[in-house]
Amino acid sequence: MKRSEIFVLRLVCLLCSLLGSGVGTTLMAAPLVESYALVTTSRSGRTTFDYTYRPLIRVDGHSYRGAAFTVTSKNPATQIVKGRIALGEIDAGNVVLAPDTFTIRQDRLVAFDRSALEFAFSGEVVSKDSGTSGLSVGDLSFVEVGGRPGHELLLPIQGADPPAGESMLVAVDIYGPSVSGAMFRLLDAHGLPLGSGPLTRLPDAHAGSPRHFGKVEVPTQPFRIEVSAVGLDTRTFSWVSRTYAPSSIALRILAQERSRSWKRGEAIPMTLRLISSPSATSGVFIVRMWLPSDLAGNTGPWTINLEPGAVSEIPLAVTTPSSGTPFSRYTVTAEAAPAAPVEAKPVLSSLQIEVE
Repeated sequence: MKRSEIFVLRLVCLLCSLLGSGVGTTLMAAPLVESYALVTTSRSGRTTFDYTYRPLIRVDGHSYRGAAFTVTSKNPATQIVKGRIALGEIDAGNVVLAPDTFTIRQDRLVAFDRSALEFAFSGEVVSKDSGTSGLSVGDLSFVEVGGRPGHELLLPIQGADPPAGESMLVAVDIYGPSVSGAMFRLLDAHGLPLGSGPLTRLPDAHAGSPRHFGKVEVPTQPFRIEVSAVGLDTRTFSWVSRTYAPSSIALRILAQERSRSWKRGEAIPMTLRLISSPSATSGVFIVRMWLPSDLAGNTGPWTINLEPGAVSEIPLAVTTPSSGTPFSRYTVTAEAAPAAPVEAKPVLSSLQIEVE
């Protein structure tokens, strides 16, 4: 590893421990619904309307399979039409735009109260090995260089899935009293290996540091990451991530001076950048933004005709709330979906901003 790379990794680990950022392990007790955005509205009665929302989920320090939220209402004027939000597989430390929605029926004679909705989470924890190694996995994330010039950092990638064909770093937190011989394998849909490599700590990291890094050549097909290590009494630990679906299309949310905090009532200039790899096929994409209810701005949709190897940019601005709790953090999310009905997954990108 080059000296410059080691320096960047040291900075990342230090900042994670101090700030508790998304790169590190979160201390939440369970996944939570961070915000939700309106998808559709329809009239259902003389004074009632149905509203369908898509939630943004922040995952805690565990990974889950069969994950879901159940929505209930404490207000009789707000009825639940569809209350189960299926999430499927989610990994620790991620911010996920749910693939599913929920629907409420609101009596318009009564003002809608968001606090009347409650979200109960369910799912099987799989981040802890079922064996007796004494080891467990916390956050697993692909990382990329971010920050401003002269103050570069390794930050989690904005999208849920890494870009196909790229060479990237993956960061894995492995917890336990003794970790040795850690490595990863990339597995295809049938469990066959696509690649492998070592997971190592920084050369001068503390012996108890959970953070391990590995260099991954991202496949062009769906894959999982198997993490293995040796724990107590040389017992082998093994854990498998969710399925990643690499895309030849990348979406980025670029904010000016990304590393600084923003003031109340301030407009943040942003750019949505849609990038097509040379091997991609041409297509039309529908791009939209998903904003927390406290933020304001143009959310689209925009229609983009993207050719192979092309870059398209959409300028916009997001305005922070004029009042509220000091030092609040918000997550803005963008989505690019093929305009024609195809099997390809939408490409997602998320960016966290801090308002003081």
